[in-house]
Amino acid sequence: MIRATAVQDGTGAYTIGLAPAPDAPPAKPLAIGDKVEGELNADTGANDDGQRAQLYRFSAEAGQRVAIELSSAISTPIWSCKTVLMAV
Repeated sequence: MIRATAVQDGTGAYTIGLAPAPDAPPAKPLAIGDKVEGELNADTGANDDGQRAQLYRFSAEAGQRVAIELSSAISTPIWSCKTVLMAV
């Protein structure tokens, strides 16, 4: 599903287009308690938006709470965390 919404309450024309996206880089396993250091550089893969990204995955039990802490030496880092929940 694609949803077009206004940032503010308003109306206006818009255009939606679809194009092939680059393959997502493989997600690296991350266990609870692990700490990972990484760097985005010219060899880093791209996410669905075409931005350089490193993807990580982890497993948790239903109802288990986890805290994710991100830090960077970059003066204005931009982070994105997308949540996908699956019951097995």
